[in-house]
Amino acid sequence: MQPTPSAPPSQAFAAVFGSGPGGSFLTVVAADGTISAQVPAQSRAGDFSGQPWASASGTAVYYLAGDAALMRLRPGGSPDHVRDLPGTPSKHAVFAVSADDRRVAVALLTYGPTPTDQGLATANYQGMTMYVEDVSGGNHVDVFSSATAAEWPIGWRGTDLVIAVGSPQTPGLGLNPLPNYAFNGIRVVDAATGARKVALCEGSPALGVATTGGIICALPGGTAIVDWSGHNSPIGESCTTALLQPDGNSVACAGFPGNFIISGGSRRTLPAAPLAWIGSGHLLLGSPAGRLLYELSSGTARSLDLLATFQLAAIPGGL
Repeated sequence: MQPTPSAPPSQAFAAVFGSGPGGSFLTVVAADGTISAQVPAQSRAGDFSGQPWASASGTAVYYLAGDAALMRLRPGGSPDHVRDLPGTPSKHAVFAVSADDRRVAVALLTYGPTPTDQGLATANYQGMTMYVEDVSGGNHVDVFSSATAAEWPIGWRGTDLVIAVGSPQTPGLGLNPLPNYAFNGIRVVDAATGARKVALCEGSPALGVATTGGIICALPGGTAIVDWSGHNSPIGESCTTALLQPDGNSVACAGFPGNFIISGGSRRTLPAAPLAWIGSGHLLLGSPAGRLLYELSSGTARSLDLLATFQLAAIPGGL
């Protein structure tokens, strides 16, 4: 039986990952800075942090607990087990749930034994398959397979899939395009046939969470907003990390020097590094001293008691 979608939340949330002395957690934080829900993060087998493990629908964040258990966490709720995906210690599952909670796209990436002297899968990549089916199972459609490519779904744009083009290995790059690990760009494909419709970033890293306005790309000429038609709008800066505002109007950038927001050609300094947009009006910031909630309308920031390292998804999801 297909799940009945819940009504969209009345406010925006961000799903963030944080790690500290007390462990690692997935936390859903509201625009006012309150923690709406939180669960311990359960790692998959081996060190495969270079593949995402969370996805947002219009109402919830879905995440993997271990290699196979697909879990759902709604703001203000408790986690519930949706189903198991066919992930194993050697076959790693990456997924994206549609905005209406009805369909899930799954990529299965297969690896041979990891060398015992290192934690990273630096060899023995054996290929991938990608398919779409109902969240509850059934109505299975094979989308794509390859013996060499490493691609995985990161979201849905209507009935199309948004795909991250990654690397077969976990790359030791200085530029770390969290949370999608799309080191080689983004593609939009037909969910029924796998036919490519548009490419974003054109082989360059894609930064931050994708939004309805597009995504940020680290292009050779500098950081740019790239919309869903593939049009590039350079922001005139080179950012080490960057986050696109959900409405697509502003970019929060950690660059050289300092941290700032670019909006319509204007530049506003931020008091710390951007970690997540929570809706279009608030930014979660991180500094060695702790976490801050920054309000765009007033330009003020206040401290939060929150464990957050980077953003996994935005609620509501959907691109």
